[in-house]
Amino acid sequence: MNPIETVTSRCPWCDAPLEIDLDVTAGGRSYVEDCQICCAPIVIEFEFSGADEDEIAFTLTRDGD
Repeated sequence: MNPIETVTSRCPWCDAPLEIDLDVTAGGRSYVEDCQICCAPIVIEFEFSGADEDEIAFTLTRDGD
């Protein structure tokens, strides 16, 4: 697995398509990042999944919800 993994999703605020770079060197984590389009705060949570923990499960939610 690369130290930076790029995932695609949609902003939970404006529904714009997003590409997000996740730093996976520290393992699963949670942090807040602003949407690249509308600048609203998004909570990004990710963890490793799969038999060999080689898959990334992630969620994007509105900050404050």
